[in-house]
Amino acid sequence: MKTLEAQVFAPSVAYHRPETQPYVLSTSSAAIGTLFSSPAIKAIILKHIPQAAFLASLTGKAVYTTNTMRDLSETIPTLLPPAGLDAIDKDLAALPTSEYPSDDQ
Repeated sequence: MKTLEAQVFAPSVAYHRPETQPYVLSTSSAAIGTLFSSPAIKAIILKHIPQAAFLASLTGKAVYTTNTMRDLSETIPTLLPPAGLDAIDKDLAALPTSEYPSDDQ
């Protein structure tokens, strides 16, 4: 009979249980379609970047449901300037959660 030798590891003492963080609605955390589904958020977006109105015409396209405004800003920074997205994020941070898009989209 062969003897199996294996290392014995002591339990970790440095482990910390992960903490859940609250969801922060922003131009980098929500898809374009999610943001445009709320009239209040759409108004905020168009206030800071009026040329972003073209995004609403992308309904049904994959870019509308999978990409964030920050994603597109990397591709078309002249249409979605980072400074405008920062201003939108500031207004979104002040938005009551009752104005957030619903989960049943």
